[in-house]
Parts: sequence; C-alpha cells; structure tokens
Amino acid sequence: EKGHTLILGWNETVPRLIFQARLRARAPLSPSSLCSSIGEFSARGSLSAQIGSLRAAYFEEHNMPDKAVALHVKAGNTSRAIDLCFRHRLFDSLRNIADSINASTDPSLAQRCADFFLDHGQFDKAVHLFTQAGECTKALDLCVLHNIPLTEEMAEVMVPPLGAPGAE
Repeated sequence: EKGHTLILGWNETVPRLIFQARLRARAPLSPSSLCSSIGEFSARGSLSAQIGSLRAAYFEEHNMPDKAVALHVKAGNTSRAIDLCFRHRLFDSLRNIADSINASTDPSLAQRCADFFLDHGQFDKAVHLFTQAGECTKALDLCVLHNIPLTEEMAEVMVPPLGAPGAE
C-alpha cells in the first residue's frame, strides 16, 4: 500500500523529498513552485529524474553549464543537455553525448549534433552522426573531402541488408 502511494506521489514522502531536493538545489521554495514540482512529479512519475532536473536547473542558473549538462543527461533530458552544449560550446560534453547516439536514437537529434560538429570542423564526429541519422551520402562526402577513414561499423550502417531496396 505504501509503495503504491509513493509511486502515485500522494503521500507525504514525495512532497518532503521534493522540498529537500529543491532546498539542496537552492531552487525556489515558494508554495506555488513546490506544488508545481509535486504536480510534475505526479505527471512524470520519476522522483530521481525530477531531482536531477532541479539540480540541473540550479547549475544552469549559476552559470555552471558543464554540470547542468551532466545532470540533464542523467535525468534523461538529452535534448536540453544538447541545447546547453550548443549554447556554451561544450565540445567534450557533446562528444560524450554523441558517443551514445545510435540507430535507435531520434534521427533529428543525431542530425542536429552532426550539423553542429560539421559547422565547427569536427568532421570525424559529424561523419559518425550523419551515418546514425541515415544521411549516408553526407557522411561519405565528408569521408572523401576530409580523408576520414570509413570504419566497419559505419559501413554496416550504410549498406542496406540483402533483399532490401537499394541492395544489389
């Protein structure tokens, strides 16, 4: 019974934990902000993600984007983390995020990162991301133009399976 109420966010444990998280993150503690956080928790369901997002917001507000990026990634808010990397030119953090991008990732996310790396002359990373986004022609063009070796992993992603359209 107690476990079910914690999952639903209706017992006193959840508001207390949110209050403590906001206090530690030095986030606003007004009644409306606390109610908003509790409501978001109830709607989203994950207390650890909520706490991570609150902590990330604190670091954003205090001009510590590298820490905010790490917390956003941990909380599952990859899109926000990428936006911060773009805005603050956090190439190392973005490279770490990009390393986790694969075929199951939203192609538009891979595309955005690839364009960013391309604009900033990091062609090897752009090739990998264009491949993951399904932009094989762009990836191959960059390989030729910038003498980037084609890895076996990239080749496997680029070549359609036998029997698929385009396979010969």
